[in-house]
Amino acid sequence: MRIRTRFFFVQMPFLAAICLLIFLTVPYLRKQQALRALAVRTQTIVEMTAYSLSPALYFNDADTIKEVFLSARQNRDLVYIFVVDPAGTVVSEFNKTLADRVNFTAEESGVSADGSIFKAKSRVFYKERQLGNLYIGLSLEALSREMRLMKKNLFLLSLFIFCLGALTVFLLTTVITTPLRRMTKTAMRITEGDLAERAEVSSRDEVGLLARSFNSMIDNLQLSYCQLENAKHSLEKRVEERTAELKLTVSRLEERNSELALLSEMGDSFQMCNEEKEIYAICEQFVRKLFSNAAGNLYVLKESKNLLEAVVTWGDINPRRDFMEPGECWALRRGKPYIVENAASELLCPHVKSLGGEPLPYLCVPLMAHGETIGLLHLQCLQEHASETQSLPEIGNRLNFEMTQPLAQDFASRVAMALANLRLRETLRQQSVRDPMTGLFNRRYMEETLVREIYKAERSFSSLGILMLDIDFFKQFNEAYGHEAGDIMLQALGQFLQNNIRKGDIACRYGGEEFTLILPGASLSVARERAECLLKEVRNLNVLYGNRLLGPISLSFGISLFPEHGNKSADLLKAADTALFQAKKTGRNRCVAYGD
Repeated sequence: MRIRTRFFFVQMPFLAAICLLIFLTVPYLRKQQALRALAVRTQTIVEMTAYSLSPALYFNDADTIKEVFLSARQNRDLVYIFVVDPAGTVVSEFNKTLADRVNFTAEESGVSADGSIFKAKSRVFYKERQLGNLYIGLSLEALSREMRLMKKNLFLLSLFIFCLGALTVFLLTTVITTPLRRMTKTAMRITEGDLAERAEVSSRDEVGLLARSFNSMIDNLQLSYCQLENAKHSLEKRVEERTAELKLTVSRLEERNSELALLSEMGDSFQMCNEEKEIYAICEQFVRKLFSNAAGNLYVLKESKNLLEAVVTWGDINPRRDFMEPGECWALRRGKPYIVENAASELLCPHVKSLGGEPLPYLCVPLMAHGETIGLLHLQCLQEHASETQSLPEIGNRLNFEMTQPLAQDFASRVAMALANLRLRETLRQQSVRDPMTGLFNRRYMEETLVREIYKAERSFSSLGILMLDIDFFKQFNEAYGHEAGDIMLQALGQFLQNNIRKGDIACRYGGEEFTLILPGASLSVARERAECLLKEVRNLNVLYGNRLLGPISLSFGISLFPEHGNKSADLLKAADTALFQAKKTGRNRCVAYGD
């Protein structure tokens, strides 16, 4: 939308509102003024008439009353007049029928409901006595004619003002927008590339100042155009360089995202591992993807803490070392990663130096978890990257171990944490199922295992033997040698049972000096045979306590069998305990089956 049209649409409603305000307000104000004047005039007439009527009404002078009414009717606007005494009787009247039609008693004074008559009322007094009420009505026809004529004239005046204003607005916008339109055309030609075009300066007002400023701007623009062209080539060159850097950064970020995805997948796989061998297998799978440009070893510190064993090896690493000592690596000594890119000028780890030959660039990262060293990650440049035309520093720089180091540290920390957590879980599991004194399974584990073995025996239609044994005269043993000696004897008996049961049998400490053996698949004869064998072998058990030799000891066995003696674990344990009690009752140092 052009400026002229926009300006016209903005001004015309404003001008129309002014004309409408004049047309509506002036007649209203004039009517209110005329009504106020008429009210004063009517009130004056009614009061003067009432004053003239008061003596005549007092003396009941009909002729005087008639003369006063005739005098009042000389007013051309009078439409009715009458007098009513206090009793409500009309004393004299003129045109009362019209007064009844306009409801003369509705208000004291004012315009009638139909707007044609102005009513007035006055009390008539004489010598402080009210003689009645005087009612007068004046016609508003003259006022209505005057108002209609005024509205007609005001309409013509408003229309004239509106047309004059519209013409003024049109001329004003034309004067203002014409030079702006010329300047707009000039600007459009300049945008098409014609920098020689200039705006016409035809005045010294604001529009002329705008045109001069516009021309000055175009001169500066034309001057700067050459500078921009020169800067364009330099900027394009810089953009190409930055684009190449950005592509390299994006490539590295994509590579890093891929590495993080692999590390996350590896971490999820670690969560499902139950043995260290499973962790090593997962490491071997992922390490070839994460470090495809290097060979290496993953070492784990053995329980003795004096030897590292290579559990994962990948790539062409030559020669290969399966074992090394912790002191042979600078990374383990320092407790942080160690990089060697130039073997000629840098200090080599002893485990690399001892391999002989010319060492390749390498990186060692210790596996640390909870402040404890668990192992070592050793990465080495692939032999195939070395050539006669490249020096070892060039190979190290090309592989950029400094960029590989964060990935290697992340990998090493995840592997170390997985191994530490697995070992911690295994330690906690052993503590929860093992008796701390004897090293045998505890009673809770025995009860859970017995239920499981009963289910297995039911499915396979096989038998299950239960041996419950007790150390004979253990109370007297504690009294003779002391509780510490008793504890040593319990430990020795636990080790004895672990060494003298079958691989599938389960030895548990039931409580105190009582023990329970679960023999899967054993018949009653086999269970009795195993009990007799243990009874015979335990006589050779001698334990050294200080300078004293403890022993020998004897055992009493109670035997129960599934399903002959019960189908539930509680029934089998009760049967074995009953048999044990029978063995003790009949002289100890023997084995008794339930029901014998």
